[in-house]
Amino acid sequence: MLPFCLNASMPPCACAISAPLGIQAARKISIPAVLLENFTWDWIYNQLGECHPEYIPIARAIEHLFQPAVHIRLRPECPTTHPYKCVIGPIARIPTLDRITIRKLLNIPPDKPVVFIAFGGVDHNASLQLDKLDSSFHVVLYSNNLENYECRNVTCLSRQSGIRSQDLLAASDLIIGKPGYSTVSEVVTSGIPFMYIPRPGFPESHFLEAYVQKFVPVKSITQLEFSKGDWISFVPDLIQSEFRVPIQPQNEFLAETVLHQIINL
Repeated sequence: MLPFCLNASMPPCACAISAPLGIQAARKISIPAVLLENFTWDWIYNQLGECHPEYIPIARAIEHLFQPAVHIRLRPECPTTHPYKCVIGPIARIPTLDRITIRKLLNIPPDKPVVFIAFGGVDHNASLQLDKLDSSFHVVLYSNNLENYECRNVTCLSRQSGIRSQDLLAASDLIIGKPGYSTVSEVVTSGIPFMYIPRPGFPESHFLEAYVQKFVPVKSITQLEFSKGDWISFVPDLIQSEFRVPIQPQNEFLAETVLHQIINL
């Protein structure tokens, strides 16, 4: 048995130390551990500690807990002081349906630009100002607060619809969201433009934003611009921006590397 400890971009909190706890659990029962991450929590808490000193003791308490693991970093990565084997990535979920299939499923014409609004588990449909939309593009979003949209240019899906977000992204021409690890990695491996709302309170955000800016056309907007519907005016230029060649995800290479590490432990 081998525990895999995988960090994901998530709001900072004092109890978010699952990776080092997993490593220590493996150490306790004398089995190896592999840590896959794009940041470590001691680095996060040290960054937060610059404005909130109460985070510093947490960083110091957990910084030594990463050491027993086989450490593999995932690109786009944040700085670290910990030794590691290698850097691999980006790692992204692979679509299971192609562009044509998903558009047929949603009754969207194959030649119509699609904007996918993706904010994880947060419902924003009440403040999207979708009544301002014209017929030049189609909007797809998830929401558990389904509204009876009369606009035929909007598809609002339940989160229990069974339609995967990576499939929607593959069928889209622009994604709007926040620059978390999963979104950034899927955007760059699809090559489509990205309109995003920055997350200045998240230490890893600067590195994720810098990474995505290298590979796809981007537009940064404020939360206010999004809520007021100003984002709609930015869509045409982004959709018409120059196509970028997608980066190949390194999922298989990561799996092979982890397997190699396990065999040679």
